[in-house]
Amino acid sequence: MKEDAIIRVNDLHFGYKPQSPILKGLNLEVPQGSIYGFLGANGAGKSTTIRNILGLLKPASGKVELFGKDPGTHRLEILQKVGSLIESPSLYKQLDARDNLRIYCQYRNIGKKRIEEVLEITGLQKHKRKATKDYSTGMKQRLGLAIALLSDPDLLILDEPTNGLDPVGILEIRNIIRQLHAQGKTIFLSSHLLSEIEKIASRVGILKDGNMLFQGSIEELKKIRNQKTTVLLKTSEAKKVSGLIPQKTRILDDQSLEVELQDREELPDLLQSLTRENIRIYEVRELGGELENHFIQMTNPNQTN
Repeated sequence: MKEDAIIRVNDLHFGYKPQSPILKGLNLEVPQGSIYGFLGANGAGKSTTIRNILGLLKPASGKVELFGKDPGTHRLEILQKVGSLIESPSLYKQLDARDNLRIYCQYRNIGKKRIEEVLEITGLQKHKRKATKDYSTGMKQRLGLAIALLSDPDLLILDEPTNGLDPVGILEIRNIIRQLHAQGKTIFLSSHLLSEIEKIASRVGILKDGNMLFQGSIEELKKIRNQKTTVLLKTSEAKKVSGLIPQKTRILDDQSLEVELQDREELPDLLQSLTRENIRIYEVRELGGELENHFIQMTNPNQTN
């Protein structure tokens, strides 16, 4: 294993039923010190992958390593270095934040002085005496993050931490993640929102139906996006255009269609060829200037014409 990889997954297969595989030979690598954005639509297998990484599920085959070691034989040693937030945190709703954190400290044999530190990190100091039943969704997520941080882990694994949050809550979680990364922590972050991951991740993996479609840096993904693009054409005859050109298309109405280009340089030649066929072009507009559109195309490819 590479020394700078904190998580490594090799040829991982998993399914609750042998005839219904969820993960199909998954390979994944998280460099030390990175913010790794793990992207996929709902049902792609993100949470299942995380549970396999944490040892909560047993793979049918393949290998998982954390800090260069097998979680099956070094579980306690590894878990001391890992903090995780999976789905909604389990809280004692009648208790305030400090009492919830005290319970977790007792359970995990962690000194109580850490409580004030994680409350400060997550911005919950002024709400620490408030019963958690009165917390907003964003505050509950921050308290769950505080619980994950009690052991001062080197690796933080977060499964959809901004799911269901309003823009203010999303911004709060994003700022906390940046702060933790600046302190040297490696962060593995799953999401279905590329627009959010794009703002904070240094590396990204895109999952679809248990298969990794892409893994690399945000910069590498942007290069792919620049090579492949989709344009909206408004023409006199959308159906005729679809039959004339070799590119993948999706007809929207009688005069509108989307055309997938493997390279932007295809566009001038495409327009010239349509002009020669006496097709009138009323509008040409590139769709999805950000990475979000490319992510949608990768996980839900357009039908061919």
